[in-house]
Amino acid sequence: MVNVLERRLVLRMLAYWSDLKGERDFPTPAEIDKKDIGEDWRFCALVALDHDLPRSRLLTVGNDLAPAEAPLPDRLGEIPPGTLLAAAVERLDWMLLRRVPLSLGGQLDRADGPFLYRKILLPLSQDGVEIDHVLVVANGRPLAVDAAS
Repeated sequence: MVNVLERRLVLRMLAYWSDLKGERDFPTPAEIDKKDIGEDWRFCALVALDHDLPRSRLLTVGNDLAPAEAPLPDRLGEIPPGTLLAAAVERLDWMLLRRVPLSLGGQLDRADGPFLYRKILLPLSQDGVEIDHVLVVANGRPLAVDAAS
């Protein structure tokens, strides 16, 4: 169960992932439970990884992470650039190389103005050795721009 008392989404999801894995290196994809994640599921995507990362499959994408202006893509290489989902799946290579969760933030320049985001990539493994899935979590907010400047 996700700790709803923690204010930051990435910290809540890291704690959830850590609880699931216990003493193992990684939890399994089957252990990821939409009901346990609750309202935060809208910020999540589950990805089945391919050795050719752009060919990795999006198994599920939460409503707040899905690109609004385009149909939901099937593969990472089809995600429209400049979207929160595209930013969220960047640096999978880093996570795979180091075999640990990766949390980063950044800024997107969107048509409606700058958007600040924070993400975490949480590795998953069916056999406990090979990272074959990732739980992607990201959210953000528009950057308030002072109209006087």
